[in-house]
Amino acid sequence: MIKWISYRRHQRGKRCRRPIAAAGRVTPEATNTGATGDARSDGKVSGPAGRKNARSERPQSGSVSYREYGEPLHPAVYSLKPLIVRFAREKRNGKRVVFTNGCFDLLHPGHIASLEAARALGDFLIVGINSDESVRILKGPSRPVIPEQERAEILANLECVDGVVIFDELTPLRVITTLLPDVLVKGSDWPDNQIVGREEVEGAGGKVVLIDNVPGYSTTEILKKIQGEGNRGVEGAAGAQALLS
Repeated sequence: MIKWISYRRHQRGKRCRRPIAAAGRVTPEATNTGATGDARSDGKVSGPAGRKNARSERPQSGSVSYREYGEPLHPAVYSLKPLIVRFAREKRNGKRVVFTNGCFDLLHPGHIASLEAARALGDFLIVGINSDESVRILKGPSRPVIPEQERAEILANLECVDGVVIFDELTPLRVITTLLPDVLVKGSDWPDNQIVGREEVEGAGGKVVLIDNVPGYSTTEILKKIQGEGNRGVEGAAGAQALLS
């Protein structure tokens, strides 16, 4: 059975920390965070201090990946084998692993809200991201804007993300069937019969949860806006040159 989760947009100047279940629905409640961080109901600390503690407490991947210029990636960026070693079902000790996936090119507030809502459904959030090659096949030759290792690094530094894995296939089916998360999260715009990994997760006793996309945010629209601004700038420069000639 698929559960549907909806939420309202968070208030200006306040960040969603953890959705609070009410009447079968999940709504992220805004929370102010101070310079030293505030205690949360799950015992963690929000704010800058909390983010620092969360990073230091994250499990080590056991397999170090490197950026193109030689520096190691965040320890929460895993290859598949170390990910399974760390989060295998027999090693969860009753903890719930949540999995979601996407390209996550040009991270925006809609992504953040969805990831935090997903994290609230369990104890660990694992995010699968498409490799550069699979993004090009899905989105076109001009994508991604941000390379896969940098996208992974950005996501791994989010407080709500406990692990990131890059997959080369067009879908994360291999990751899902190997990991078998307790909760599989997808956007509510996905038809039930097109949710990759649904049968495998539900067959293993897990569940699928759909989360509403936050309206008003789209990587494609952001790129169109940037391109439009660039074109206007070129036209303006050409006009100014014509006036001077």
